[in-house]
Amino acid sequence: MNASHARRIASASVLLILFECSTDAGNVSGVEGGSPESGGGSNDATTDAGTSNDATLSDATTDTNPTEGGGVDARDVVVDSSRDAGICPFSSSDYLPPSGKASSGGGPNVSRLLGATSNDGLNFTKTLKIISDQADVPSLVQDGKGCLYLYYVGWTVGTKQNVTALALSGDNGTTWVYKYVNFSGFPFSPVPQVDPTIQIFPNGDFYLYVTYPNNAGHKATHYATSTDGINFSYGGIAFSHSTDVSDPTTVLIGNTWYYWAGGPPAAGANNWFATSTDGRTFNAATYPSNNPSGTFSMTFSGDRQLVSNGTSLGSGARVYTYNMMLNNKTTINSASTTDGATWTADPGSRLTLDSTNGLESVQIKEPAPVKLANGMYFLVYSTKIP
Repeated sequence: MNASHARRIASASVLLILFECSTDAGNVSGVEGGSPESGGGSNDATTDAGTSNDATLSDATTDTNPTEGGGVDARDVVVDSSRDAGICPFSSSDYLPPSGKASSGGGPNVSRLLGATSNDGLNFTKTLKIISDQADVPSLVQDGKGCLYLYYVGWTVGTKQNVTALALSGDNGTTWVYKYVNFSGFPFSPVPQVDPTIQIFPNGDFYLYVTYPNNAGHKATHYATSTDGINFSYGGIAFSHSTDVSDPTTVLIGNTWYYWAGGPPAAGANNWFATSTDGRTFNAATYPSNNPSGTFSMTFSGDRQLVSNGTSLGSGARVYTYNMMLNNKTTINSASTTDGATWTADPGSRLTLDSTNGLESVQIKEPAPVKLANGMYFLVYSTKIP
């Protein structure tokens, strides 16, 4: 074994220790989305609201839509094949999702994924059905056949722990099949890939962006590709910095890919920000113009926003956000653009925390929307298990 090889093994061992646990400690970031508690971390820093560099979004009223649906035990874990009708490529689960918390503390071990539906992407009704417990940092896409692919960080995933997992639905989020995700070619095995965000490119390939260390040991955004959404091969580094970058998200606006991520952006900004022409390599961008290079800032009713996920809207896009303040993650909001250069707050909030329904507590965050083939919207979000 030569010295270079030995150093590489030692570095991988250290990185495994750093990435093995998902906690809030030391993470001042988190877009993706922005999950402070996920394996990659998030912008869960308790900060004062807004700076002169923030693009201020207009004040919003809270969501007035009543919640409705099932109850605490309203859980579907296997797709009914008669409804699925072969829409998804798999009809049986590799594992069943856990029920309840794994332990105290922050991270996916105490988080839960729930769903909501909408006719317009603005006014959502909660389904009140649990998709998975011990799960966080969701990202959602629908393929050409109508199958939903929901990637997330799971604390207990069958026989695995703190890894990226997949749930599939052939009936627009009513029922789910749970599958392991396999990665190959990443340089620091067995360091886990976390904080997933998913895109399907025009050729049908799946591009999964994850938080994973770079050669200097900092968290960075890497990407991997797949033809089946299950088995991913390493592609390379999409975006990195001299400090940590975590919880990425991407959205296509026209012919340009836009990218946000958490970490500790400079000068009070809440998100890293970059663009790309190919969706593989991203270069630093800035919003608003007086922000430090490579950063993106906005506030909503005085709260700094973390960009979580977005959807393309023809010539523009909408990004879904949540509050950066650790103790004030009680609403999910959104902002829209026609060109990627100017962002405007959508009136009102998309969802509001309801600690009386027996399913949510403390916060709601990490919204992951998708526009379905039938024109409806389905959104997955994270909350603390009561």
